[in-house]
Amino acid sequence: MPDRPLAPESFAVPFGATTAELRRPERGRDAWTPRRVAFLALLVAGYCLAAMGGLAISRQTGRIATLWPPNGIAVAVLLLLPRVRWAEAIAAGAAGSVLANLLGGAPLAAAASITVANVVECTLAATLVARWGERRRLFQQAGDVLVLGAAATIAATAAGVVSASGAALVAGLPFGRTFARWVVGDLLGLLVVTPIVFLAIARTVHGPDALLRQRGVTERYTLLALVLAVALAVHAPGMPPIEFLVLPAVVLASFRLGPMGAALATVLVAVVGSIGTVLDAQALGASADAVTFAVLLFQLHLAALFVSALPVGSAMARRAQLEADLVAAKERADRVAGEMTQLARVDALTGTLVRREFLAQLEAHGARAREAGEPLVLAMLDVDHFKPINDRFGHVVGDALLAAIGAACRSAMRTGDVIGRVGGEEFAMLLPVTDRETACRIAERLRDAVERLQVPTPEGPRVGATISIGLAVFAGQQLDRLLDDADRALYRAKALGRNRVAVA
Repeated sequence: MPDRPLAPESFAVPFGATTAELRRPERGRDAWTPRRVAFLALLVAGYCLAAMGGLAISRQTGRIATLWPPNGIAVAVLLLLPRVRWAEAIAAGAAGSVLANLLGGAPLAAAASITVANVVECTLAATLVARWGERRRLFQQAGDVLVLGAAATIAATAAGVVSASGAALVAGLPFGRTFARWVVGDLLGLLVVTPIVFLAIARTVHGPDALLRQRGVTERYTLLALVLAVALAVHAPGMPPIEFLVLPAVVLASFRLGPMGAALATVLVAVVGSIGTVLDAQALGASADAVTFAVLLFQLHLAALFVSALPVGSAMARRAQLEADLVAAKERADRVAGEMTQLARVDALTGTLVRREFLAQLEAHGARAREAGEPLVLAMLDVDHFKPINDRFGHVVGDALLAAIGAACRSAMRTGDVIGRVGGEEFAMLLPVTDRETACRIAERLRDAVERLQVPTPEGPRVGATISIGLAVFAGQQLDRLLDDADRALYRAKALGRNRVAVA
């Protein structure tokens, strides 16, 4: 019997290939660039390495592939590639399959038969998973186990029929035994390896999922080390049948690490358990058929273990993602609420407070000044001859001029000062703890800064404006009276010729 009639081969993602190669959109179906050709060559080489590694492991387990990875890798690669690339990837995998079998000593007819079975399995599994599942959200929900399980069962069964038929015709091998070994080994490979490769590449492209981001590196490796230690202890030579102890360790890794934890933990158990099962059976002097039966039972145990663990990991990953989405939604809502509050307080054009907010600040500062006996000055500002500017140059220029004046007012503010837009072209400034002389100097600097402003117009020349300012000193009077005093001072400044400061 050749080394590999029992463990099917397929193509694998090339070692060293980048995830960008898998996700990069093509410039066209016929765009055979050197990079694309190199990628397909790496598919062939990567398959050979993966297949030869699988063969080496199968030789240690009675030439039975307890967990055959190449087909699982191939399905994951197909799911990550665009559909227009499937044909060439399958062709590259088929070439690698024939090459690996020939290098392993299989006759050309056997290599061709195995390759056909692998192509059928990988194409069928990838097609079913892509059709039934969401390609970008695979293995993040418990229901994905049903999708993968159904697709893997159908594909492995179909490929098993092809392989067993070819083995019976080419090598005269029993149909039933070849079929059973193929189906069980490949079914487990599809169930375990496909999620690992898919999630590993997805995590490389998009970063760790919400659940893995919550776990530190120490916890991740500690949990996997625990699974490995339990597997080594359970499958040590001479141990009683205590394989049930593996389940809690794998479920714990799945609970804490999600689908990736479930898959990696199952792989650790598969590697340790398959070798331990064969060594234990051989130590008891079991026949070849007994060894085969023991390995098949272990394969079924692995399948049940993974099918039990993956939904746990997927459910936890889904829960963590929902929690992260809720936190992100709350943060967005808080940010929007803050922006809306800010919009309600601040005039969008000038960046100063709206009238309602300014009057609220006036009440607060007036009460504080009255209680503490501190000085307080209110300044009313109005743009001189603004309507003619607005009528001649349009609202765009008028708005630009108001925005520039608002910026000048904000620049003139000191810490604690308050500035607001209380009318169309009218502003008000509150100067706490400020005497009359200081207020006059501040107002004069602001008036001079506005006088030097220039904004462009559609006609070419730039236009500027001046402001008149009226100051009123708070002396314990009612705030309405303070506003009236400042307004009267403003009107006096305009009556005196505008572009000046007047004090009530």
